[in-house]
Amino acid sequence: MHKAKELDQKIRGIVAREREALGELITELKNLDAIRGYLTLGFNSMFEYLTKGLSYSNGAAQRRIDAARLAKDVPDLVEKLEAGTLDFHHVTAVSKAIRQVRKSRRVSSEEKSQLIAKVQSEAEAKTKQIVAEFFDLDVVYETKKTVQKDSSVRVELTLSQELLQKVEQAQALISHAVPTKDLTSFLEYVSERIIKQKTQVPRDYKKSTAIVAVKVPERVHRTVRNESPACVNCGSTWFPQTDHRKSKWAGGSDDPGNLQTLCGPCNRAKYFHEKQSEADLLPS
Repeated sequence: MHKAKELDQKIRGIVAREREALGELITELKNLDAIRGYLTLGFNSMFEYLTKGLSYSNGAAQRRIDAARLAKDVPDLVEKLEAGTLDFHHVTAVSKAIRQVRKSRRVSSEEKSQLIAKVQSEAEAKTKQIVAEFFDLDVVYETKKTVQKDSSVRVELTLSQELLQKVEQAQALISHAVPTKDLTSFLEYVSERIIKQKTQVPRDYKKSTAIVAVKVPERVHRTVRNESPACVNCGSTWFPQTDHRKSKWAGGSDDPGNLQTLCGPCNRAKYFHEKQSEADLLPS
């Protein structure tokens, strides 16, 4: 117990010195940027100075540049960083919004100070909300996909509060199968269930030989699919199949007028019902 308290005191001292050093760094970067000293040092920009000259990562460099430039208009920003009431996620959210708003108007020093005062000590999600409300930023509903070096795809999307609540409710309902709140695991589980449900052949239909599916010639299939790319029943474009309106077993032909596009599930359901209808007509 005594050892833990001793280590805690040391760690707190290091954190205080770290914050103080960060404040000093931001102040000196602000001064260097003001005189464009990076040019004298042989760098084309502050970003290049930090990444190539000081070996910061791209993200770390940009966060420090944002803080240094914001500190020019917000005198107590460095003090807040040293006190720990302001963090880089606050600086990043405010700076990104300022760049966005600056395309249409100038953002005053007073506005920047007011916004920093509003977001300090707030969590990242709340900070973004405060910034969006402060500048009355447009709500963006779009999906962005970024392919990464391992071929995985990073997806960024915007959900309304209503849709988010539905997703969270659905996650709660299947928490027995997907115990974590990880959205990727949830999407994988739901996708597998839907694919299985929509592609499996009904049990009775698999056992039946009353109706045999007839393959449509590829040339005819392409013609039908070009004219009608979506399922005529549900509008789906998944698993498109060329179907006989009047089945071959009932005397239908391969004439284009007797053909239509159905998705796999609708096609199977149609033949399942035809099989049932045929069975009803047979003498018992």
